[in-house]
Amino acid sequence: MSNSGDGARVELSGAAKIGLIVKREFLVRVKTKMFIVSTILIPVFLGAMMVAPVLLAKLSPVKPLKIAVLDETQTIYTSLDESLASDAEEDFIKPKGKAKGEPEAPKVRRFQLQQETPGEGGKDASLARLNGRINDESLDAYIVIPSDILSGKSEPTYYGRTVSDIWALRRIEHAMSDVMVSRRLSGEGVDPAKVKDLTRRVDLQTIKLGQKGEKSKSGFSEEWIATMSFVMLLYMNLILYGTGLARSLIEEKTNRVIEVLLSSVTSFQLMMGKILGIGAAGLTQFVIWSLAAFGFSRMQGPSSGEGVSFKFDPAVLGFFILYFVLGYFLYAALFCIVGAICTTEQEAQAAQQPVVMLLVVPILVGLSVVRAPSSTLAVVMSHVPFFSPIVMFMRVQLLMPPSWEILVNIGALLATITGVVWISSRVFRVGILMTGKRATIPEIVRWLKAS
Repeated sequence: MSNSGDGARVELSGAAKIGLIVKREFLVRVKTKMFIVSTILIPVFLGAMMVAPVLLAKLSPVKPLKIAVLDETQTIYTSLDESLASDAEEDFIKPKGKAKGEPEAPKVRRFQLQQETPGEGGKDASLARLNGRINDESLDAYIVIPSDILSGKSEPTYYGRTVSDIWALRRIEHAMSDVMVSRRLSGEGVDPAKVKDLTRRVDLQTIKLGQKGEKSKSGFSEEWIATMSFVMLLYMNLILYGTGLARSLIEEKTNRVIEVLLSSVTSFQLMMGKILGIGAAGLTQFVIWSLAAFGFSRMQGPSSGEGVSFKFDPAVLGFFILYFVLGYFLYAALFCIVGAICTTEQEAQAAQQPVVMLLVVPILVGLSVVRAPSSTLAVVMSHVPFFSPIVMFMRVQLLMPPSWEILVNIGALLATITGVVWISSRVFRVGILMTGKRATIPEIVRWLKAS
């Protein structure tokens, strides 16, 4: 009800009343500090994962390692030195960008080896000298290659100021292994170069084909990261705004605000207004996050080589929003039932566990769906309405199902949403005014029969 300028009372239509509730619920949420902070922090966190490693790599370039080699065999040092200069990507530090007209800076070796020969005093004296050079920082590390290493009775040892650079240590280990394998093969009269050529590994390239024949270079890591990022956003938003809806209803029941609202609107108008208003806030935040992800994926470039590799297809955003909206309406109606039948947040936490589990199950089978998006498990689960918003979206992202299957899936979801909203409205109408204790299942069944 509202007053016009001449004092006459004008009755608002049902749609207008729902619109006012939607506006109120939307503005209440988007103005909260939590909404603003989370809307900003998620893109910042996403950007940090995708862009920060690249920036840090530029700000903290790899430094050359000065390594002494005490080779007791007197035969391995030269081969090791050559092996640690054989990989153009790992064994050399890329020069910094040059200005126009300047000559190209020469490449710098990452592993700068120095041969240490035992002098007076034997091995112990040599180790003492090397430790002294480590302490005065003229040396970063030294490697001791024992005399019986070729027989396999002992292993080389790396001594360094730090042993936390796992990539450098792994490269040295691989180089040492290559040298030792080559020496052992030569000792058996086998040509190491021939063996290396015949046993070289195969690097499988993966190309994803679209329905219209388009090709895109993609691998498991890109598919997994992109799909699970989307899925976790869906899961988080459905949980966050669904539980927020139930909590809002309980607060208004406790404060008796609900009784004032129901004096002007029907229970169905109140329920739909809350669902639409909170959903609009969630969709707004959802779109901001998606656009941020798209922007960061473009900033990252086609192949950054650093940080998290994330492939974002703009066409997926439409399905993302579609399944978020459908999933939200489905689960919001279920959370409305929770809010209507409970009188305290403690009761709601217990009552909403079955609803939350319906969202957890698709996450648990996520890896199976990623590995086989057309498997029987994936197909069946994608057509179970309560799992559809997450599982069917995963299938769309990984391997687009036929159009008829998507249409059937959407139709089944809409039918389920209609049924759940009908049940929720009946429960909501009676339960929203209940106080004192949580409604039992037999009571809920009586409410449905009575309606």
